[in-house]
Amino acid sequence: MKHYALNATFLVASACILGGCAGDDNPWQSSTDGGSLRLSLSADGNIAASTRADDTKATIIPAAADFGVSLSRTDGSFNKKWNLLEEFNKEELFPIGEYKIEAFYGDRDVEGFENPWFYASDNVAVTAGDQKNVSLTATLANSMVSIRYTDEFKSNFTSYSAAIRSTGHDYVVFAQDEDRPAYMAPSQIELNLTLTNASGKKVTLQPAGFRAEARRHYIVKIGVNGASSTGNLTLDVQFEEDVVSETVEVPLGDELFEAPAPSVVAKDFTDGETLSAFESFTPVGNPRYEVYAFGGLKEVVLKLNESSTYNPPFGKEVQLVNASDMDQANVNASGISVTGLFRNPDKMGIVELKGFLGKMPIGSHTVSLVAKDMLTRVSEPVTLHVIVSAVDIKIEPVANMEYRGTEGEVYLLTNCADIRDKVTFKVTNNEVAAEVLDIEDISSSEAGGLPYKFKYKVKTPELQMESSPLWVYYGAVADARAQTRLKVDFPKYSIDVDPFAKKVKLRVVPEDPSKLRLITNDLVIISDGKMVNVNRIQKDLETGIINVFDLTESKTYENVEFALSNTSNPRTPISPFTTESIVDVPNGSFAETHKTLSISNLTVGGGFRVSPVNYNVTSSIDRSEPVGWSSVNAKTCYSGAANINSWFVVPSTFSENGYVVIRSVGYNHNGRTPDRSGGAFNMTYYCTNTPGEAGLDKSIGELFLGSYSYDSNGEHRNDGIDFGSRPLTLTFKYRYTPVNNEVAEAYIKVFNSSGKEISQGILRLEASSDIKERTVILDIYDFGEKANTIQLGFKSSASTIRTPSIVIPTGSALNEGGGLKNDNRSANDYKAFAKGSELIIDDVRLGYDPPATMRPVAKKSKSIK
Repeated sequence: MKHYALNATFLVASACILGGCAGDDNPWQSSTDGGSLRLSLSADGNIAASTRADDTKATIIPAAADFGVSLSRTDGSFNKKWNLLEEFNKEELFPIGEYKIEAFYGDRDVEGFENPWFYASDNVAVTAGDQKNVSLTATLANSMVSIRYTDEFKSNFTSYSAAIRSTGHDYVVFAQDEDRPAYMAPSQIELNLTLTNASGKKVTLQPAGFRAEARRHYIVKIGVNGASSTGNLTLDVQFEEDVVSETVEVPLGDELFEAPAPSVVAKDFTDGETLSAFESFTPVGNPRYEVYAFGGLKEVVLKLNESSTYNPPFGKEVQLVNASDMDQANVNASGISVTGLFRNPDKMGIVELKGFLGKMPIGSHTVSLVAKDMLTRVSEPVTLHVIVSAVDIKIEPVANMEYRGTEGEVYLLTNCADIRDKVTFKVTNNEVAAEVLDIEDISSSEAGGLPYKFKYKVKTPELQMESSPLWVYYGAVADARAQTRLKVDFPKYSIDVDPFAKKVKLRVVPEDPSKLRLITNDLVIISDGKMVNVNRIQKDLETGIINVFDLTESKTYENVEFALSNTSNPRTPISPFTTESIVDVPNGSFAETHKTLSISNLTVGGGFRVSPVNYNVTSSIDRSEPVGWSSVNAKTCYSGAANINSWFVVPSTFSENGYVVIRSVGYNHNGRTPDRSGGAFNMTYYCTNTPGEAGLDKSIGELFLGSYSYDSNGEHRNDGIDFGSRPLTLTFKYRYTPVNNEVAEAYIKVFNSSGKEISQGILRLEASSDIKERTVILDIYDFGEKANTIQLGFKSSASTIRTPSIVIPTGSALNEGGGLKNDNRSANDYKAFAKGSELIIDDVRLGYDPPATMRPVAKKSKSIK
């Protein structure tokens, strides 16, 4: 009893169905989960459309019990095969659903005299709790072919035989006395005849072919016409009436037997040779067929055995003589080079196989070529067997690569030494090709195989990830043959932290100082698991200083980490840090003031005389200053001066209308009142005499944070106040009226606890008739220097001006406007004093955000080595 598989091998679905795997005999336990099937089967051996009583049935009709059964669910979730009908009918339950049921005996691709293929199928639905009875009748699914000879034919040849071949299969040979039909795959059938005449001459012909269909019996009748004695004997091949409408006649004269048969010669290989090679191999020499036909070429057929796993562009076989444009293109694409056959073929042709063989995949392949001449004679097939074995490849890195390195070494182990120079590498997720720089042969010590070992030095893109995939490729397969990961050794470093109020300054400290630029450039900052935006970061690659802006004052930052290039790389954490507080200038708006100058009985300049009466002008000083600020008023408006006169006691700094006025003045602690002016007929009712510059000392006006006093022992000055934060800018509003092109000055200085100046900013102020706003940018603080004291102030003339210019009013500018009388002017309302450059200040603020010039500029990072 024989049982044959159907074309495809039916596999049980890999997934388990309803709690049971497909390999179980009965994985479904409840009738509510499915239904049952029972199959009734019969075999019908009748041949379709036959008119001959003796050829109406298949010669072998299998019993129903010998059939195999397969069942597959249409959604692909179930697929199973049973070798016998009885085994199928023992199944109790199948999951509900739509199925295709198939019954089969034999195999379409197994041909011969005792190999029929019967088949039947139907669609069936399985419903819950029901048994479905299915009835199938299997019929012959392949073709039957018989060869029969006439008596006239037999009398002309001492021996003869026939062979038939379906597309993609080997020949089935009919011996001289074979009268059984052969079961063939439905396809194009090719007929060969081998004849030996009375002279013992032998010839093989391929006179004709036909298209065979399933469930048909084809009778090929071979006879002769004419007579050998007259020299006009021809071969008469007849098919079914509906296959070929006329007989095929081939002359059987002496030329057929005497002239050389077509020949196919193997070059650079031996007919029947088995060539063992690895995939994507390069054949030695130039394996080729050289074809010759004395009577001219009619057909040259190149064939690849049906069992081969390779399906080249031309299929399993191709006819090369006068091939169509499409066949020519497919042959060329397969790596085959053809000469002398495609166009206007004569007697010779060459078929080169080198490129074709190199493309063959893993497996066993047989290439054969047969030539037929114009007399239908055929050559013996010339074959080359090729067994292609798989190339095994394994790769592993020799050592870790340097961060941002571009050269790595990889060991490659293989079972095929010939691939040494034929592999390629790609690296990183972008699959960038890695250039091979050097190859070194190394003896492999790997146990159990892979006897060849090579060390490759490859040039890669700069590697910035902790590990990057490296693929190796070989042959025509697009997929990588092996993979490893190139691991990277990251440079070691630590981070020093210096927090300000709204930024933090970081300092990179590399273990290897030569890596400072590299580390600083590639460093990314992670806060609470998120990468800090690069537009908030400013880096100095030469010093390793990194500023991170837009922080919150007086806040503790935890979970701050650093990585190189990418947040997925190894991280370096730092300890939590707290930002400084934002502290503004005390009373920077000058809203709070207090009276600091109150002097009464102030003599205004000198007296004047209109005979016989002497006149004098008096006034008072009543000035306030902003709370928390100091000035040099105690010196320029000294209450202990020997002469309380407007020329000698002069306020240099005071609040007025919300501003602070800071001015250079003339003064004198021991000044002499100017001589009285005027006489009997004096019409100038004010003193026109002044002390002159020789009679005045000069002082720059100042406003500053700190303390100031003056007494008979001189000045007592303490410039600065305690201050624990580090501002970055000083901003204020001003108006300036200079004398002799002088410039005013704003300054700010920050000192540490040792009294060392750690930052400062000085700004010269030029003339301005309107209120303007200006900003002083402080110098960059040295890393880690903490503030302890701050100095901040304004000067009516710059520090470089040791003796400021003053203007001493003369003439009508001294007219107090009192007329001919003794006059007591209102407080601060008089003109007899000397004043120089005048600076008006308002709205003084400290800034902790960096100015625009210090902000980072968004740009693409560059590779730093």
